[in-house]
Amino acid sequence: HLAELAASLAESAELFDGLSQQSLQRLEVTGLDNGMWSLSGELASETGRMFAKLLQTAVPPPRQDEVDADGVLPPAANRNAEALHHMLSVYGTDPDAATRHGHTCTLNVTVDI
Repeated sequence: HLAELAASLAESAELFDGLSQQSLQRLEVTGLDNGMWSLSGELASETGRMFAKLLQTAVPPPRQDEVDADGVLPPAANRNAEALHHMLSVYGTDPDAATRHGHTCTLNVTVDI
């Protein structure tokens, strides 16, 4: 039985070796009980680089006067969520955006800065 299992695993490994990063990437969006959303996934290297660049450039960097009471600038994770919100709101209002049943997507993201 072990030899059959090893052969089966070897065949599966060969299947995965032939797949590109594009076919292995995934993104899961899950609604939470508290009304917030969770994102989880893995992106191909090119997609990840483009997404990271968009997050960096979608909103201007924080100014020194945007510090909290302790003098700390907003965390990068909050800025990323703000950038994602901005990108989605721009895309959702674009008349050339892809639609499903005649409507574009609208997503509101609330960020605690």
